[in-house]
Amino acid sequence: MSKHFDQWKQNALSNDKEDLSRKHSIDDYIVNLINQINNHNDYYTSSSCSGRTIVFTSSPIVTSSTKSDCQWLYVTHEQADLNAILNCLEQRP
Repeated sequence: MSKHFDQWKQNALSNDKEDLSRKHSIDDYIVNLINQINNHNDYYTSSSCSGRTIVFTSSPIVTSSTKSDCQWLYVTHEQADLNAILNCLEQRP
């Protein structure tokens, strides 16, 4: 184990760190697992996503491969709803 691991872990899990996800919080489905991992002396994770289904569209001219260059039409961290997905595709600009 790296001699710097404890400092890295403390820094990564610091309460003043902003959650950079669009949701800005840990998914409810994975909170217990995240806590279990982070309570172990030898591991940590800053991941907050339990899984995601996303339907998005981008402009005809894409300037980069980032998520900020697209419009999110449908996103869920739960079981996807086919009717909702089809509806968002019909409604897209």
